[in-house]
Amino acid sequence: MRYREFVREYQDLNQEKDAIIQTVSGLNASNETEAKLLDRIWKILNSETVTSKIDTAFSASLGDESFAKAQKAKVLRDVTQIISNLTADFKAMSGFLDSLEKGTAVNIGELSKPLSSFEQVFNGNSVTQEAFYALASYGSGKKQKGPGEYALAILSPKIALRAGGGDLDIQGMGQVELKASIDKSGGRLGHGGMDQKAAKDILKKYHNDVPALKQHFEDGAKSMGLGKFVEYLNIALPVSIPDNRKLRMEIAADLYKPTFSEHAKGIVQAFGQEDIKTIENEYLRANYEHYLARDYFDVLLLCSFAMKKFAAVRSADELLKLKNDKHLAAISLSAVPTAAGAREVYSQMSLTGAKF
Repeated sequence: MRYREFVREYQDLNQEKDAIIQTVSGLNASNETEAKLLDRIWKILNSETVTSKIDTAFSASLGDESFAKAQKAKVLRDVTQIISNLTADFKAMSGFLDSLEKGTAVNIGELSKPLSSFEQVFNGNSVTQEAFYALASYGSGKKQKGPGEYALAILSPKIALRAGGGDLDIQGMGQVELKASIDKSGGRLGHGGMDQKAAKDILKKYHNDVPALKQHFEDGAKSMGLGKFVEYLNIALPVSIPDNRKLRMEIAADLYKPTFSEHAKGIVQAFGQEDIKTIENEYLRANYEHYLARDYFDVLLLCSFAMKKFAAVRSADELLKLKNDKHLAAISLSAVPTAAGAREVYSQMSLTGAKF
C-alpha cells in the first residue's frame, strides 16, 4: 500500500503516526512536521520519473518481464530512508525537495565543464551533496551500474540510466560513461586485461636481451610497474644504438598488442625513445581510444567523492591535459600485474585535489 493511501485512512496524522512511517520507511517520527516531510519524500520518489529509473537500474528479471512490485517497494523504501536520514533541518530539507521537484538539483551546465566541483554541480546546496554521498553506492553492481550512476539519475530528471550497460544519458552531454571513485583510487579505463603469467611468459623471450627482467623476479618481485620496466629497457637497450630502438618496440608490441590490438601502435612507437613521461602520455592516449572504440560514449565523466570534483572528458587530448595539469593522479600502470590485477594494464582514473 502506498504511503499517501495509507495516510488517508487516518483523519489525524497524530494518530498511529509512528506506525505509518515505520511501515513505509523504517523510521520513527516524533511530530507532524516530520510525518509531512516523509510523505513529500515518498510522493516524489513514487513519481513515474523516478520509478521508471528504478525499473532500469534494479530489474533482476529476464526478457520483457517487469520489475516485481515487492522489489520496487523495497527500493523505494530504501531510498526514502536514505533521504529521510539526511542531517538537515526542515527548511533545508524542504529546499532540497523543491529542487528535486523542479529538476534543478543537478546543474548540468556545470557538470558538462572540463572541471567542476560538487559545490558548483549541486548549486551550493549542502543537502543535495549529502544526498549524493548517501546514494553513492546504492544500486552499484546492478546491471553493471557503477558508483554514483543511480545517485545522479535519482537527483535529476535530465539524467537517465541506460538499460544495456554502465552508462548514463544526460541532456546536453549525450551518452556518458561515468568513472566514479568513492575513495582516492579510481577505476581502470578498460575491462579484462593481461594476467600475470601471460605477461611474464612474453617477457621471458627477452631475458637475454634485458637481464634485469629476469633478475627482477628472481629477487622475489611478483609484479612490475611500467616505470621499472622502462628503467630496465633504458639500461640494457639505450636508443642511441639503432637496433636497440627496434628491439624495444618489438618487446612493446608483444606485450601490448594482445590487449590494445591496433590501438597499441602509439604505445609501441613511444617505446622507441626513453622518456617515461612521453611513454605514459602515448599509453594514456592509446588506452582512451581503445576504450572509446569498445564502449562508445560522447563524454567520459570522472567523479571523485574524496576530492569532491568532476571532470568531463571528450577526447584523448583533453584527458592528457587533465593529467599534465595535475588533475589526474598517477595512472598506475603495470607491465606485469599483480596476481589478481589483470586490469592494471589499463590506466587508473583518479582525480587529485588540485585547484582549478
